[in-house]
Amino acid sequence: MSSRLTPSISITVRGIQHRLLWAGIIAPILFAAVIIIDGLFKSGYSAADEAISYLEVGVNGWIQQTNFIIFGLLLIVFTVGYILCMRPIVGRVWISIVGIFLVLSHLGWIIAGLFVPNPYLTPQNTVHAILHQLSPIIIFLFLAIASLVLGVKLVFTRRWRAYGWYCLIIGLLMTVFPIVSLVYLITPALVGNFVGNVNSRSPNDGWTNRIVLLVGPIAWYLISATVVMLHVDQKIETSKGLEV
Repeated sequence: MSSRLTPSISITVRGIQHRLLWAGIIAPILFAAVIIIDGLFKSGYSAADEAISYLEVGVNGWIQQTNFIIFGLLLIVFTVGYILCMRPIVGRVWISIVGIFLVLSHLGWIIAGLFVPNPYLTPQNTVHAILHQLSPIIIFLFLAIASLVLGVKLVFTRRWRAYGWYCLIIGLLMTVFPIVSLVYLITPALVGNFVGNVNSRSPNDGWTNRIVLLVGPIAWYLISATVVMLHVDQKIETSKGLEV
């Protein structure tokens, strides 16, 4: 019995993959929207000076806590679709490795929501605050590894080279953040401007925090979901043509 899918079944499978990939676009947009709105209305909060994590502190802190957790869960849904779509391109073994690293990275967002930092400008030396500070290291480190593995595989793959180079470059850039964050945990003042969680006020820490997140993981999710979705759309159109 042949294991090949008929065109109609193939279209259905790719349609499901397409819907799963949408989570990679919806999640960052929803995440950013909540941050912006919550930051505007949270009393005493300064988006320019404070990292987004401090939205979890105080009145209505549950909003950002929930935002982190939902973001991580949606990204796991996206990863399922991403793995299914990229498996024929990268190979079963390699995409499984990438998938593990991606899920580990997404768990970092959930950890960020479960463990709240201490208030702004206070020592981050409690258990829950330290665990929260570990979350961005988890997010960036494992996403960087996944991106680098993808880059190495895709730069030699026809029609995927541009995306492969993007994964390589952004993967290398994202490795900087875990290193800086680890140094911060040891010597906070040394890298306070980059991380944005020091115990003294530094202008524009909040903007720096947001730019790093935007250029790194958030852009990666949006670009990856869009690129893979476009390839899925092309395959669906090709399958429809064959069916006709």
